[in-house]
Amino acid sequence: MAIYNITSQQLKGTGILNSFEIASVGSFSNVYSVAFDGTDDHIDLGASSTVADGGQFSFSFWIKGGTAPTSGYPYLFSADYYNQHTLWLVRGNDIRWVNVNNGHKIVAVGVLDNSWHHVLIIWNPDGANTTIRCFVDGANEVNVSTDWRYGTGGIYKGALQYIGNRAGQNPGFNGNLDEFAIWDDDQSANVSAIYNSGQVHDLNALSSPPVNWYRMGDGNGGTGSTVTDQGTGGINGTLTNDAVFEEDVPS
Repeated sequence: MAIYNITSQQLKGTGILNSFEIASVGSFSNVYSVAFDGTDDHIDLGASSTVADGGQFSFSFWIKGGTAPTSGYPYLFSADYYNQHTLWLVRGNDIRWVNVNNGHKIVAVGVLDNSWHHVLIIWNPDGANTTIRCFVDGANEVNVSTDWRYGTGGIYKGALQYIGNRAGQNPGFNGNLDEFAIWDDDQSANVSAIYNSGQVHDLNALSSPPVNWYRMGDGNGGTGSTVTDQGTGGINGTLTNDAVFEEDVPS
């Protein structure tokens, strides 16, 4: 957006040479994301969290990161280790789903390239085998089959507890996350509305608002250590170790 310096004489009507429009400012703005340094920092949602606790779910988030380590397990988000049946991690340039038997399946390809990307992961069990669908920047990129051998649903058992790592392990995710939203149902019919042509927007204005929506600093001025849940669930997170709010967002 262009910036115009207007003199007092121009405001009096003497010499405005160019006409222009002043953009309106709405109530929604996006200033902050959370930065993780790749060590032991994370967002802790608490052991009692019920976020996406089994059944259908949809995860939506913006991610910016560099190439992850080729060894070790830098977790992107996960449940409590002893109650879960799935993990999500970054390896190389990709995001992967990993079951408790250490079976890896890539769900988002090449998103760790130091640019912002939108990722929407959807799971809806419909039989003995089911499919994870992943949309990157609004396009259906990957569909991978899961199995149910490891407990109810196989893919998820236990509430989401950590974002950016798992219980402070090292290494963790190295990069930024923004606008982390969770639904407890299948949002495949709303992919276009959630992605919004790449424009971050008010997810609570959708016909199906998220159960949990972590704006990563917006709403509390990027201060303190609380990551406020601005969805309907009311489960706040806590910045832990060296995770920080940062003025780096999708644009």
